[in-house]
Amino acid sequence: MFGALPWLILSYFFNPEVQLLNSALGQQPDSEELPPAPLTVVKPLTVVKPETVVKAEKEAVRPDPKIRSRRARDCVDTEDNCAFWAEAGECEVNPNYMLTNCKKSCNNCDVELSGQVKSQGKSKSLQEHEKRLKEMELDRQQHKRQDAKQDRCAREEVDNVPILGQNGVTKVFERIETDPEINAKYNVTIISRSPWIATLDNFVSKEESDEMLDSLKEEFERSSSTGKKLDDGTFAKEFNQYRTSYNAWCNNHPCYGTNANKNLQARIAALTLTEPRHQEYFQVLDYDVGQYYKKHHDFIPGQLSMPCGPRIFTAFMYFNDVEEGGETHFPNLKIKVPPKTGRLLLWPHVKDENMEKMDRRTEHEALPVLKGKKYAANAWVHLYDFLKYNNRGCTG
Repeated sequence: MFGALPWLILSYFFNPEVQLLNSALGQQPDSEELPPAPLTVVKPLTVVKPETVVKAEKEAVRPDPKIRSRRARDCVDTEDNCAFWAEAGECEVNPNYMLTNCKKSCNNCDVELSGQVKSQGKSKSLQEHEKRLKEMELDRQQHKRQDAKQDRCAREEVDNVPILGQNGVTKVFERIETDPEINAKYNVTIISRSPWIATLDNFVSKEESDEMLDSLKEEFERSSSTGKKLDDGTFAKEFNQYRTSYNAWCNNHPCYGTNANKNLQARIAALTLTEPRHQEYFQVLDYDVGQYYKKHHDFIPGQLSMPCGPRIFTAFMYFNDVEEGGETHFPNLKIKVPPKTGRLLLWPHVKDENMEKMDRRTEHEALPVLKGKKYAANAWVHLYDFLKYNNRGCTG
């Protein structure tokens, strides 16, 4: 039981610190006397830590004792000034450098337990900062994609001139009203001159409407409204009781390749003094009894910043007679236009003096079908080239 005692005595007398202390007191070690009582140790002055440091220490997750074996080796600072930098808040301000090179001072130590690396635990402020860094990186990547899209979607110089200038709306409708050939062929009716609204009968042949409907008979789906603009520049689809019809787009084979599609696009372009490439793909509509589309406007403000520019005209084609209901109603103008086989209804979305400013007077609605069925199609004409930039994914 006394085996360790000689070692303890020897370690005391030969301890350099003890000898230095005894020398300062004028004493010499004496192997025959008991060691003197230890001096009273004066505690160092309390250091007042910044509140952020105190908060970080309280919030820090304490490591499990089981995983401390590698702490001394793994949790180190590689810079002499780490502790000073950490207290100054650099762990939060400059985490990319500090969390790697000042692990100990920033409490960012990784340890190994059962072959798995576990975090010692970081303060909530550090966790929130790292989360923000990830969000910033995602934002940077998104902006990078947006920059690439902006380059892709910048309107080319060759397309920079609008297809119609100031007073372009009046120019189109006055020609429709006064051209003998157009009047003789389509039995033109000018319904309103402020704003302009006109109908042209026999514009669509029965063969053309049948061909288009046959090519899309398996494609109809619930109609949607244009929702908010998304981060990628497209518009969200909204399905609600605001619009209850069904529709199909003539943008793929076989519909897009039909003679009906090509001929109708060419006729609408000639009528509106534009070109087919300024038109969206036809949206073909199917209304059953009770279905409708409440008051809305075809002008989409978000397209003002897109290379295609705004919609300037709607050319609305009726493919059949409807037994009852289904009129196109302009509530601000108290105008109702009944469906008629082959009829085209034409109206503008923009003001004559400014082709990029919406004319709210042409808000309209599709009244419910009360009896029978209604087939029709929308053709929307843009101020700039639509097809080129739609193919690049730049039209919403």
